[in-house]
Amino acid sequence: MKRENVNIIYERVRALEKNFYWVTLYPMPVSEFKVLHYHEAFELGVCLSGSGKCMTDSDEMPFSAGDVQLILPFQPHYNITDREGAVWIFITVDLLKMSSPHLNIDVAYFAEIARKIDISGVFTKEGNPEIHRLITDIARIFQGEARENIALSDILTLKFTELLILLSHNKAHSVDSYGGQKKDRSVLPAMNYVSTSLDNGRRPTVAGMAEACFMSESYFRKLFKASTGESPKSYILRIQTGAAATMLASTNLSTSEIYTRCGFEDYSTFYRSFLQVYQASPAEYRKKCRQD
Repeated sequence: MKRENVNIIYERVRALEKNFYWVTLYPMPVSEFKVLHYHEAFELGVCLSGSGKCMTDSDEMPFSAGDVQLILPFQPHYNITDREGAVWIFITVDLLKMSSPHLNIDVAYFAEIARKIDISGVFTKEGNPEIHRLITDIARIFQGEARENIALSDILTLKFTELLILLSHNKAHSVDSYGGQKKDRSVLPAMNYVSTSLDNGRRPTVAGMAEACFMSESYFRKLFKASTGESPKSYILRIQTGAAATMLASTNLSTSEIYTRCGFEDYSTFYRSFLQVYQASPAEYRKKCRQD
C-alpha cells in the first residue's frame, strides 16, 4: 500500500475511540523487541503492507499484506516484522461494553459465544475465506468504505456478532497448548506488569511480578518457570534488553537514557546484560543496525 493511502486511512481512524472499540493504524517497525503481552479485549487486525510473523504462547504464524489477525482476550502474543517493516490497522473490541443506539444487545449472549472460541492467529484469504472476509469487512468500516448514514457501532456490532458465531464453530487453530501442555495463564498479569513498568520508566522486579499475580514470591517463581520455561529474572532481562535493542536501532537516544528507560540500575549492569544476550556491546549493536 502506498504511503499516501496509509496517511489517508490514518486521518480517518486516529480519532475513532469509543466506549467499546478502539481503532489504531500502526506502522510496525523492524524490531528485535520480542515481548509477549496481552489485552483484555478482542484484537482484530488487517496487514496493509509488509510481512513478518505473529507469535503467540502456542504458535508461530507468518503474515503478509492482505492477511488478517485475531487475538483473543488475555492471549499472550507479539508481532515481529521482516526487514521492510509492516503497516497494520487494529480494531480492539471489548464485547462486555458493547452498545448501540439502535440495537438490543444481550451481553450475556455475547459472553457465552465468546467462551466457545478457541482459535486465533493469522488467517489468509485462501485458508480461511469466511474469517478473512469478516475481519476485512470490519476494517473497511473504518477505512471509509461503509455507508456513512448508518452508525458505526451498529455495523460493527452486527459484523462482530457474525464473526463470533463463525469462530465459535470453527476449530481450525487451537491455542490451548504450549509445548504439548496446557499453559498456566495465571502468570499473565506478571508479564503485563513488566511491560507496564518499562512503559512508565520503572524497574520491574520479581517481587512485583509475584504481587501482580497475588502469589508468594517463592510459589510464583516455580509456577512461572513451569509455565514459560524461563525464570522470572531471565524474563525481565530478556524484555529489558529487547526494549534497549529496539531503542538503539530506531532512536538517537543516548546510551545512558536508554538503559535508564529500560530499568537498569547502572551502565555496567546494562552493558554486561546486553552483551550476554546479543553478543555485541550496545555501541556495536547500534552501528550494525545503522549499517544494515
